[in-house]
Amino acid sequence: ERIYPDEVKQAKERAGWTLEAFIKELNKSLPDNAKIVLKLKDDLMNNIIEGGHYLLLSHLREIEKLWFNDRPPHWKSTILAHLRSFAVSIESIGQEWFGQNKFGNILEYAFKKEYINLRDSFGEKIIDAKTPSEYKQKIDKIFARKKEGICGICGYHLVIAHLTRNYFSHNVKIEANMLGLTFLEVHRSLILTLISLFIQKVKLSGCGRIILKKDG
Repeated sequence: ERIYPDEVKQAKERAGWTLEAFIKELNKSLPDNAKIVLKLKDDLMNNIIEGGHYLLLSHLREIEKLWFNDRPPHWKSTILAHLRSFAVSIESIGQEWFGQNKFGNILEYAFKKEYINLRDSFGEKIIDAKTPSEYKQKIDKIFARKKEGICGICGYHLVIAHLTRNYFSHNVKIEANMLGLTFLEVHRSLILTLISLFIQKVKLSGCGRIILKKDG
């Protein structure tokens, strides 16, 4: 799929607002000595564009345009297609960042035992769902744990993203009642996962770029 310069510009502008908003949200769950600097959004977008992952930004823009603005005929199937492609795009750039093939391997490599322990705390096979109803039930189960404070960089959003990527690898439908707050939570979790993975990528690379605020 070809993407034109004007589309890249528009997608980048929209992504800038979105990423900044979500970095601020993520900071609410982090201690004062580990707040994420807002400049991270620029570094992340530059990495996405320089790596040729333009479609990641395009899918993000289309999801938000369909949800908040335009709702043409068949918008529901279109927005789900973009959500699926957005999840695939995050996996694709994660493969490049961490040298791992599958979404689960990417998360395990990036967060080590912290993610494995978090995932397993939800019970066996939490990241697999065969039907729309099972997917919805597991999303609700993971989301319920948000109230327990499982946030931060390695938070419940990673498990939702993992489940979503696995589910959409062999399904294209969701329950009708998911196109509401649940859809927004999945969309939100994918964005937070992208940000969290980039933070880990920079930290593990040892490139010396400061992305987290220190005391003082």
